[in-house]
Amino acid sequence: MPLELRVRKKPRLLVVLLVVQFLLISLQVPVGAKVSLLNRIIFSVLSPVQHGLASAVGGVRGLWIQYAYLRHVQRQNQALHRELFVLREENEFLRNWLRELKSEKDIRDATARWRDDLEIASVIGLDATNIHRSAVIDRGTVHGVRKDMPVLDRNGCLIGRVYGTVAGREAHIQLITDSECGVSVLAGSPPAVVILKGLGDGTCELKYLLDSGPTLAAGDRILTSGLDGLYPPGIRVGTVINVKRDGTLFQKVRVKPFFDIAGFGQVAILKRPARDYFPEGGR
Repeated sequence: MPLELRVRKKPRLLVVLLVVQFLLISLQVPVGAKVSLLNRIIFSVLSPVQHGLASAVGGVRGLWIQYAYLRHVQRQNQALHRELFVLREENEFLRNWLRELKSEKDIRDATARWRDDLEIASVIGLDATNIHRSAVIDRGTVHGVRKDMPVLDRNGCLIGRVYGTVAGREAHIQLITDSECGVSVLAGSPPAVVILKGLGDGTCELKYLLDSGPTLAAGDRILTSGLDGLYPPGIRVGTVINVKRDGTLFQKVRVKPFFDIAGFGQVAILKRPARDYFPEGGR
């Protein structure tokens, strides 16, 4: 670099350094209650940032507290929902047992047994080819679910039974509306033992009810008989929607199940064999 250029730069650099030093000294001059101008500037610049950070942290903390509270409430609601579900099922079964059980001890034993043997599951899928044929639930062998266990809806009405594939955490249930499903039921008064057969369209029909048998009318209730060894007796199945007598050997009776496939949510699985739900000496 030429000597002349270097000489010219030195005075300029000196002037810049003096100006910077003067500004720094000025910033350190106390203003008011012994607070430097620099501190005031820094405070003015950083104060909004600090306020924003505090508000953000407070907001996140509030959201977290609210989330934790909602989670707690959700768990409580789930527990209460399950308890209500169990009570509905228990109430329905107790109505049936009270007609058969003779002593208070029998009732207490039956109730305790019922609570231990009820598994609650959620429906997670329906048959893609025919929704009235089968469904998939989120319980399997790890929950003690086995083939042929009865499945009830939230009101204690019969839906069907566990069948086919039972995986660790999933199982298939056959609906009573499946055309390949048959259930032993009681119909009429005095009750006749007949077979309820699914029609595959959301309804069922009674098979082998003699024309000379009991007279049925629309609205009559159909209950399980327990004689097929799959379902406990007295479970509500459906109501009669029409009856035809055409002079043949058997009546033609159409039945609408109590369960509503559109409202499928939670279901109850009875984990004991059907024979265990009979009172001693009841069969």
